[in-house]
Amino acid sequence: MYDIASLRAVVEDAAIRVLDGCNCGPLLSMSTECNMSKLEERCRQHALRDFGAFCRDSGFKSLKDEDIISLLEDDRLSCEIEEFIYEALLQRAAERGMEGIELMSYVRFHIMPEPSVRRVLDDARAMDIPKLAEIVDRDVQKARKQGRARRGGHGPSAEQWQSLHAHGDPLKGHAGSVEALVWYSPTDGGDACLISGSRDGQIRLWSAGSGVGEILQTGQADGIGAVHSLALHGDVLISGGQKKANGAAMHVWCLVSKRRVRHVDDGHVDAVMCMSTGRGNLYSGSWDMTVREWSMPDVTCSRVIRVRSPILSLLVCGSSLAFNIKTGVAMSCDLEDVTSEPSICGCEESKGITTMVVTSGPRQHKIGGMASTCFVAGGRLVTGHGNGTIRVWDAQTYKPQATAFAHSEAVTCMAVCGTSLISASNDGLVKIWDFGAVDLSFDSCEPKCIKEVRLPCEVVSLVTASPNSVFCSTKDRSIRRLSWSNLVRDVAG
Repeated sequence: MYDIASLRAVVEDAAIRVLDGCNCGPLLSMSTECNMSKLEERCRQHALRDFGAFCRDSGFKSLKDEDIISLLEDDRLSCEIEEFIYEALLQRAAERGMEGIELMSYVRFHIMPEPSVRRVLDDARAMDIPKLAEIVDRDVQKARKQGRARRGGHGPSAEQWQSLHAHGDPLKGHAGSVEALVWYSPTDGGDACLISGSRDGQIRLWSAGSGVGEILQTGQADGIGAVHSLALHGDVLISGGQKKANGAAMHVWCLVSKRRVRHVDDGHVDAVMCMSTGRGNLYSGSWDMTVREWSMPDVTCSRVIRVRSPILSLLVCGSSLAFNIKTGVAMSCDLEDVTSEPSICGCEESKGITTMVVTSGPRQHKIGGMASTCFVAGGRLVTGHGNGTIRVWDAQTYKPQATAFAHSEAVTCMAVCGTSLISASNDGLVKIWDFGAVDLSFDSCEPKCIKEVRLPCEVVSLVTASPNSVFCSTKDRSIRRLSWSNLVRDVAG
């Protein structure tokens, strides 16, 4: 004899088996109203994985406002063209006499191309919707202060990750270890490229169709010293590294002219080991035992945070800054309270940290009186350790959520691609982990490794390059591309 819970499970399993684009909307509404969490999460994942197609399906129009909001707020939302979301919401509002036009505030107009934004403003005038023009202006102004906020997306599917393989010949040219990699997409829509920084004091741009990295010109005879970190702000590159005698540890570069613009005078007195952007600012960590906050785009120091040990890596984690120091301990500092002092994150388990990244993670919230779980940007902090483990923490509370025994040697670097985590180690392995589950608690399940690729030597740094590649530098001073598609052209030609 079935009890209510068993019957609910039977209904959920049956609905999941027939889930498709046409019935996803109605099933999502039913699952939230009937508290069917398993079915709700499956419906959400189905809708979020290709939201561009889902929002143009008839099932989308049947959703309540609160259901649409919960999807648009979810960092897992994958939509190649933001205009699709705008068009679907506009059509839905038009069919309802402009009821629900407020949902436009969840569209990220600031990541649309300028011609698309102008078309939206033309629509607002032609259809006499002044509120739409106000929403667009507010979103663009907010982005100017806090930076562009692209959606995290789901990233590649498990099937795509399974095809991950080394692609093409290694990129060679640096005379020293490559310690920093960033992926640069020009603001004018030009060809994207990989940028590398090395201990040899050079910064190189690797463009499609060429196996030779173009060197950025320093404009000074003695160079800039070893490069340990790179950060992007539009078409401006900031490098951090060794502080040479009578020199600076940070330099500003124009990627349009491909030359150094200036060095940063009022900065660190020792090597800059790491940098991160967030909340419209740049943050740098140094061997001089300070973290500095820089106002962008002029790169002026607005805050100095003093720490007890050199800083090796840092990142913006919600309203706080998380960083690990030379002793292997993770610390955090409140970014909203300028008087706050750094404090240790978590417990003794946070020791031995070698690297860290922030990923999207689940948050419970209520919309229209209904409880829902959506993934928010910066919801989880992930730390890599000297003993080869990876630990997952709640980014708000810094409480541990899960542990994975990932590598046989120290974890050297990590990167994020949608809901997947990429880890690499001195053991020469690059591993892909599924972080799409809502619950990664110790008593539930640990992150699942879905793919590993062995490289010929230790991995130094990683970066994901949309839409189909992972680049990694190795101890032999080369850069290797891992691809999950056989149809893409290799950067090295």
